[in-house]
Amino acid sequence: MNSGLGLLPISLDWTQINYAGYPLTTPFYITCNAFAVVVLFYFFLSPILYYTNVCLPLLSSSTFDNTGKSYNISRVVDQNLNFVESKYKEYSPMYISMSYSLTYGLSFAAVTAVVVHTYLYNGSEIWARLKNAQHGGEDVHRRLMRAYKEVPEWWYGVLTVVVLGLGILTTRYWDTELPVWGFIVVCFGLAVLLIVPEGILQGTTNQRVFLNIITEMIAGYAWPGKPIANLMVKCYGYNAVKHGMDFAQDLKLGQYMKIPPRVLFFGQIYASVLATATQTGVLQWMMGNITDLCKSTNKQRFTCNGAKVMYNASIIWGTIGPQRMFQSGQTYNGLVYFFLIGVN
Repeated sequence: MNSGLGLLPISLDWTQINYAGYPLTTPFYITCNAFAVVVLFYFFLSPILYYTNVCLPLLSSSTFDNTGKSYNISRVVDQNLNFVESKYKEYSPMYISMSYSLTYGLSFAAVTAVVVHTYLYNGSEIWARLKNAQHGGEDVHRRLMRAYKEVPEWWYGVLTVVVLGLGILTTRYWDTELPVWGFIVVCFGLAVLLIVPEGILQGTTNQRVFLNIITEMIAGYAWPGKPIANLMVKCYGYNAVKHGMDFAQDLKLGQYMKIPPRVLFFGQIYASVLATATQTGVLQWMMGNITDLCKSTNKQRFTCNGAKVMYNASIIWGTIGPQRMFQSGQTYNGLVYFFLIGVN
């Protein structure tokens, strides 16, 4: 075993406590439910399944070949980084750790669960709201906010057009391997379909279903062997919903704090532009000034674990593709049944 589960990590660091959600604003039964899932799947099921085949680490986000070594992606692609089927068959299938595979399975179940639950329990309410936004009346906070000028809908329309235009420019100007129609239909369209179920879930439980897995799967089937396109779909599709929910969350907080909607609207845009410029600038500086950045030999421990997860995901879903990982007859085909578990 190269790594354990790190059971019972006791910490009084509020940053660590808040990492998986805000415990003070999360209903207690939701916290208990999340804890039960962790105990069942990661404390018990994962170790049991691990000891049936101990060739791979118990807890790892890396990818492996059939000898237990790190997967050498250069052995299955040509000089232009295109996937070569014959090289793949000659080399090895790709394997992932037990905890990583369970994470994928639970993500599959979560997507179908949130969609089915929303349709069954909130479908009629959503339909009524679409026909009449004032259906069900207004609470006291909403009535008090009428003292301020509301943000015109055309402001949101202009912002949407600008963001879509920048996204299309990105896909066309750089060699992203993602067609414009793919960006509009998959990235934008998927966000439109899933933001309502995601919003209801977060509004009632303070929990989110991270949609990066489903976007990666769709991109893997739509553009097989194109890891850059897969990453583009993942980032745009996932972040469109995530930041949309963050924006709605801040609007809700602004309503409680009685912040004028137009002030909050421009504050959000300003903060988004500033954060984007700052993070991009800091990243460029780090890449040019920190020795061994993202390597295990880095003295400051800037090992870039998040970036490595993104890279490995692009290999799994983009280069190798879900066809060779999850379809019938493949090693991880059983994980697909988690979609049905989520429906139930």
